[in-house]
Amino acid sequence: MKKLWLSVLGCLALVFCGMGFVGCQSPQPEVKSVSIESTPTQLTYYVGQDLQLTGGTIKVTYEDDTVKILPMTLATPSITTFKNATNDQIVVLSYKGQTTKFGVHVLKGTLAPVFYSTQTEANKPLVSTSYTSQPVTFDKFLNTASLPNEDITITYLYKSADSSSTEYTLEAPVNAGSYDVKVLFSNSDNYQDLTCECKLNISKSNIKDLVLSGNSLDYDYGQIPTTYGNDFDLANFWTQADGYLGLAPLPENVRLQLEYSYRPASSSNYTTILPNTLTGEFNLSLDVGEYVVRIRIHNNSNINDESIVEFNYIVTKSPLLRGRDFDLYLSDGTNETLLENNTVVAFESDKTYNLVLKSYIGELTLKSGTVFYLGNSTIGSTTASSAGSYRAEFCIEGNNNFQDTGREAVKFVLE
Repeated sequence: MKKLWLSVLGCLALVFCGMGFVGCQSPQPEVKSVSIESTPTQLTYYVGQDLQLTGGTIKVTYEDDTVKILPMTLATPSITTFKNATNDQIVVLSYKGQTTKFGVHVLKGTLAPVFYSTQTEANKPLVSTSYTSQPVTFDKFLNTASLPNEDITITYLYKSADSSSTEYTLEAPVNAGSYDVKVLFSNSDNYQDLTCECKLNISKSNIKDLVLSGNSLDYDYGQIPTTYGNDFDLANFWTQADGYLGLAPLPENVRLQLEYSYRPASSSNYTTILPNTLTGEFNLSLDVGEYVVRIRIHNNSNINDESIVEFNYIVTKSPLLRGRDFDLYLSDGTNETLLENNTVVAFESDKTYNLVLKSYIGELTLKSGTVFYLGNSTIGSTTASSAGSYRAEFCIEGNNNFQDTGREAVKFVLE
């Protein structure tokens, strides 16, 4: 019985000893030191690249002098992304409270500027805009947020794509057309110099897009004289819709290239009005009749063709005024005397006197049958060949641009 009891106690002791062995395993010794066993595969980087620890191992020595060779990827590096270009740069690795280090080379990185354009032409960023009469600078289309936060010199160069010249200039283009653009990035401490080749298209604009906001163009044709002979310069009658009479709000180069023309109301063919060679004015001088006057932008290099204004224009006959437009003379075949009321003319019996019309505005015609009347006689004569008191009654008719004159009388004396 005693032997049985001892056997049971012995078995229980073995069980408890086994449990103590499982639950009371001695702890792993602390790391005493860490060193580089083998460096990573990649040891040369460019600014902006991430550190790669693949291929590298570390030698871990514990307090009990045991050693393990572990992948370097288990350690924590002091650098994850390279931001500065240096010939030699140290990477510090931390593992279990111990550190080690190795060196790498970091070269200047490559810039990756972004332009506000989803279009390309010949694999180059294409930026399109419209003519504004102001220089189009390419910096408006560069997303500067895509560049690193450091000093970088940016230079913009331009040339016309239609030009055979290979010379670029710093002068930004103004006029509509296609342009080649070079954007130069330089003088960066951490990035290589870069030249980006881009395309710029400046299209023609509509005139309404250039007119001052809130104003529209009109033509104050209510102030234009409508009788023949009252000439005026079309270019001086521009006005804004608010009633302000003056120069229209147009760019100067557009104003100088406007086309002025007219057509008879019964025709569809316009005649261009050319400027006066001396004054440069665009004068509207038309014969009596009904017309359509048009002012438009035509063949302008920067503005789309557009009629700015078109209006009906009626020219009526101008009245004739004696002394201004014409005068009457008495001619004896050799000499002429201006006839005004009560003019006295020396009479010579061997001469015959006739009424003569002199016009200062072009051809005028005395109405046929114009006669002299002697004294108060009602019997007219076409000539005057004797002394006496006369009156010349006359009228003018049939001129294209001037009104007919009513019957007039001028008294004169031959003595």
